Amino acid sequence: MNEVAFSGAVGVETAPHPDGSTNHAECVSYSENQAEISKFGWGGPRANSGGRRPGAGRKPKHPAGPQEPAWKGSSWCVFSTFSQAEFVATQELARHSYEVYLPLIAVAVRDAVLHTMFHKVRKPLFPGYGFIRLTATAPRQPILDISGVRGLVIGADNLPGRVRDSFVERMRADDDRRCELSAAALSPLPAQASVLVLRGAFAGRRGIVRACDGRTSTVDLQLFGRVVPLLICRADLTEVALDRAVA
Repeated sequence: MNEVAFSGAVGVETAPHPDGSTNHAECVSYSENQAEISKFGWGGPRANSGGRRPGAGRKPKHPAGPQEPAWKGSSWCVFSTFSQAEFVATQELARHSYEVYLPLIAVAVRDAVLHTMFHKVRKPLFPGYGFIRLTATAPRQPILDISGVRGLVIGADNLPGRVRDSFVERMRADDDRRCELSAAALSPLPAQASVLVLRGAFAGRRGIVRACDGRTSTVDLQLFGRVVPLLICRADLTEVALDRAVA
C-alpha cells in the first residue's frame, strides 16, 4: 500500500504520482495543479470531446433602433367621453392645445313647464364621441387625464383609430344645415325601422332607428368598428326594406 510522505516544507503533503514518484506536491496552487494535470494527461478537458459550441449561449441584447411611426403627420382620431360630457371634454382638450371637432345637430326639446312649447337645442351628432387630431407618436396618457375624456378608440394594431380627412371635411361642410331645425315635423319613423341616409356625410349608409320624434331620429350606424347611435334629421332619412338595411 502506498504511504503518504512529507516534504521538508512544513504542512505540505505529498502523495504518490502516476509516474511512481512521491515528490509531487498536491494542491500546491491551483495554476500549478492544472499545469500538472495537462502535463500528465489525466483529468481536464480532452481534445474533440465536446465543450462549448461556437455561437452557443445567450445572445447579447442590442438596443432596438428607432422605429418608423405608423403614419406620417397628423390625422383625425376618435375619442370617447363619459355620459353627457361631450362639451366639457371638447373644451378641456382645446384648452390643452389639442385640435378637436365636435359635430352638432339641432333638435327640438319640449319645455319643462309649457309642454306645448319647444326649444331649439344643439346636441352632439355622435353622443359620447368626438374627433381629435393626433400624430402616431403622441402620448395618450395626457389625453386620458383630461376631464370628461373616457379614452381613445383603439384599432386592431393597438393604435388610435384614424378617420379620413375627407370624412371630417364633409361633416364640417354640413354643419350649418344640421344646425337648422326643420320648420315642419314629418311623420315619425317606427322603432327598429330600417332606413337609408339620403344627405350629409353619411349619405348612402343604412341603419336601424332607435327613436324618432318627427324632426330628429336616433339611428344605429356601423362606425369606428362598432355600432354607434347618431342623431340624424328626419328629412334626411327614408325607410327601406329590411333586407337592404345594414345594422
